[in-house]
Amino acid sequence: MYTRVGDDRLGTFALETVTDESAVAHKPASLTHVEAASLPMALLTAQQLLTEAAGLQRGQSVLIHAGAGAVGSAAIQLAKHLGLQVTTTASTGNIEFVRELGADTVIDRKTQHFQDEVRNMDAVLDSVGMENLLLSFRSIKRGGTVVSISDGPDVALARHRRVSPLVWPVFAAMGAKPHAAARRAGANYRYWFMRADGQQLESLNPLLEAGRVHPHIDRVFPFAQTAQAIAYAEAGKAGGKVVVQMRPD
Repeated sequence: MYTRVGDDRLGTFALETVTDESAVAHKPASLTHVEAASLPMALLTAQQLLTEAAGLQRGQSVLIHAGAGAVGSAAIQLAKHLGLQVTTTASTGNIEFVRELGADTVIDRKTQHFQDEVRNMDAVLDSVGMENLLLSFRSIKRGGTVVSISDGPDVALARHRRVSPLVWPVFAAMGAKPHAAARRAGANYRYWFMRADGQQLESLNPLLEAGRVHPHIDRVFPFAQTAQAIAYAEAGKAGGKVVVQMRPD
């Protein structure tokens, strides 16, 4: 079995944990436990961004920022499975990697400015931050959708997450800039917080078993080096998932 545990169990490093059975899926037999552990959060985030937050359909176009990252690499692979035209940004050293994942067009973020190169996207998925998020509205078509999983949480998120209305003004302030940019572009803006969903995760297992979607792991740390693993992940230089392995497979 594998899972992304529920929101009330985040941040757990343990041999055993408790989560609702609705969040759990059967582990694909073709994957090691380390590979399986690296997948649920990135895979579910990517699937939900493409199909729910952006609502993309076969033949449409998407700009996926940070295509060599954990979510970006999963999103590229799933987007190609869905029949989308994929543009992505990546550093020079990762250009061939994201092309191998299936990206149709790659923007070298070291030498090119995506906002000058990419236009009329049906959707943009941003995992970088506010500056990048705001520039993304130059690449969206009217009626398209820009989705963030980094900066810009808003009142819609607060309402969905059942946050007290007393703090909604804080969320309104955090989402003000991207919502203003969306209005100017005649586009839509959504902030997405991934949900644990075992049924959805299991529905993606055939892609994993067939090798059409591959896990992307940067480093594996033993449990005794959990602190180092967290520091490495927080440094923001990982080119994929960082896994803490509790015990050998």
